[in-house]
Amino acid sequence: MSLITYYQIKRQCRKLKKLVAFLRRDFNSSKCKTWSRMTIARIKLLRNKREASLRLMRRDVALLLQSRQDATARIRVEHVIREQNMMAANEILELFCERLVTRLSIIAKQRECPTDLKEAISSLIFAGPRCSDIPELLAIRDIFLSKYGKDFVSAATDLRPDSGVNRLLVEKLSALNPPGELKLKVMKEIAKEYQVEWDTTDTEAELLKPPEKRLDGPRTFVSAGSLPLDAAAPPLQTEAHKPTAARLSHGDSENDVIFKDVASAAKAAADSAKTAVAAAKAAAQLAQSVNGPNEGSGDAKTRHAACRRVHSDIMFDDSDCDQETDMEQPTGGGMHPTVDSPNSIRPKLPDYDTIAARFEQLKFSKT
Repeated sequence: MSLITYYQIKRQCRKLKKLVAFLRRDFNSSKCKTWSRMTIARIKLLRNKREASLRLMRRDVALLLQSRQDATARIRVEHVIREQNMMAANEILELFCERLVTRLSIIAKQRECPTDLKEAISSLIFAGPRCSDIPELLAIRDIFLSKYGKDFVSAATDLRPDSGVNRLLVEKLSALNPPGELKLKVMKEIAKEYQVEWDTTDTEAELLKPPEKRLDGPRTFVSAGSLPLDAAAPPLQTEAHKPTAARLSHGDSENDVIFKDVASAAKAAADSAKTAVAAAKAAAQLAQSVNGPNEGSGDAKTRHAACRRVHSDIMFDDSDCDQETDMEQPTGGGMHPTVDSPNSIRPKLPDYDTIAARFEQLKFSKT
């Protein structure tokens, strides 16, 4: 057998082994053990750096509290809390890696994930993309991806209900802002550690606000009846029991009248209308007694004479003026007042265009 044939057979055997490992999802325990130990070493190295950085950050917060810069200290303390949470998360991951190393033989023998190791494996997979300073976790995730499949890994990464990820680890790796109570607690610990005399009144008033008064609002859903009410605010009323108010303005804000409901406003409007009608009747009677009963006929005669004096050299048709005079004559011997009642109909006056055309026609006939 030639050398070329030997290498070809060897290459085919390698491909066959890869295919069998893919189909059987072969688990390389030695590789998983190596990456787990490398993760533990990385976590110990990062712990020393984080501890030194955390001491400097706590010292800066103490200096800010000493110089009465509480607003800046409240911002800096958030970074302190995040560093403490990351250190706590790294300790949890270190414990899970140690458990994984000691139970590799059980993982290699069983095809499915063991129940007592599901929390450790799922937590390591969950922390892989969220701990960028520990790249070894991504390698461990790929190993278990080939062992248990894509569904298992995606369930742990997406934090599904049946994933089994450690809840404390999820809380420590959360990106949410720490609550105000925790900020105040850490600031008091820092002030006590560095013996700083610090007045906590303003900070407590700012950090211990109720959830409904904060900028981000409440984080939990509660019923409306359980929300605290402001003692200084007036009691709320529903639409069915809320009285409607109407305002009657007289042009001056001091003379405005406010009614409790629509019925009282309508009653006041009716009284005002009756008063106005009575005032109108009194004014009409007063005008009749002052001017006399024959004033209407005198005005009609005056307008009739004026109509004749205009353009005396032109012949006019007196029917329009006579018609207007007849229509303005009061019936019944002038016993009724000259003031028009609301139900009377005004007489129809001659059209202006018709009169103008008649004037033009008379002018042309004169010439």
